[in-house]
Amino acid sequence: LGGITGYVVIVGDILTPFAMTLAGEPDYDDDDPLAKKLRVLVSFFQVLLVIYPLCLLRYINTLRYASFAAVACIFYLVIVIVGSSMYMIASGGSVTSEPVVYFNFSSEVFRSFPIIAFAFSFHTAFFAIYNEMKEPSRIDLVVSISTVTAGAFYVLVGIFGYLTFRHEVSENILVDYENNAFITVGRICLVVVISFSYPLLHFPLRESEVALLMNRWESSEGPNSSGGELEMTELRSDVGQSDEDGSDAEPSATDGTHSTPPPRDGERSDSPPPRRVFTAADLTERQHLAITTANVGVSFILAVLIPDIAAVFGLVGATAGCIIVFIFPCCCFLRIYYPTKWNTHRLYIVTAICVNIIAVVLAIISTSVILSTW
Repeated sequence: LGGITGYVVIVGDILTPFAMTLAGEPDYDDDDPLAKKLRVLVSFFQVLLVIYPLCLLRYINTLRYASFAAVACIFYLVIVIVGSSMYMIASGGSVTSEPVVYFNFSSEVFRSFPIIAFAFSFHTAFFAIYNEMKEPSRIDLVVSISTVTAGAFYVLVGIFGYLTFRHEVSENILVDYENNAFITVGRICLVVVISFSYPLLHFPLRESEVALLMNRWESSEGPNSSGGELEMTELRSDVGQSDEDGSDAEPSATDGTHSTPPPRDGERSDSPPPRRVFTAADLTERQHLAITTANVGVSFILAVLIPDIAAVFGLVGATAGCIIVFIFPCCCFLRIYYPTKWNTHRLYIVTAICVNIIAVVLAIISTSVILSTW
């Protein structure tokens, strides 16, 4: 929810200058009442006309063509930013002549780290993408290519942005460049990227809400519900034959047959059968519309109330970002490998423990720093 809220904030940041230019006031202050009203207005129409319809789609693979367009826009953005920075540096048009600082350890590090963590926290969409891949075995290649490509783009934009503007670089680097045709198209491309990225992050949000709420509601209905009937039907088909041929009787202990497969190592023989999992694909049209509308509406309201993109991404990265990127994966790894495989995976286990401790410490410090300067 914090991620999609940040996307709405970015949309407002980018579209507000266009709206103010059309209103005849290209030079304006962020505290201008008209600018604040237009920010809310343009954000609302972008969410209503573009983002909301995309979020109503039920399957993530329906966004594949939108994703191709977003990737093309990202390539254009990187080329424009790097090219503009190189031109300004070569022509002496840099806004500052202060020396380059290669390392600066201050409290700003704890404000930047959560944003970096958030930038690589698309783990939530992993399972939705994996489940709809034609060749799921290629998921490792997809993850590697996407992570390396995104990291390279981040590094290029960060380095050239800093070399051009030094500490005066803005949270949205596109606002630092002079208006021209290339930058204007780049801003439009960024709006396209954000609009198409929003539903990709919304899919796992909706799926998580269904997993947390709907499955608990389904299980509370008991075996008389439709889900319970399905479970009982599946159970009967697994443990015995139909009643019609009279073969439901318990198998004898002497004939060597079993009504259920033998338990695996460490598995109880009397464990209950797997329960049918309720997913977002099982939602009715009314439920699907209600959940999607609520998520999009809440994110828009939060974006209006908290228009500071650094605060949104920083706080989300310091909390959910660190948990999703570092803490949860390490905890899952330790749950599987420790202590049963300590002798064969000692280095990986120790690394996971260290990463977990560092992530917890950085998350606490970063959250404190962001909240103290809010």
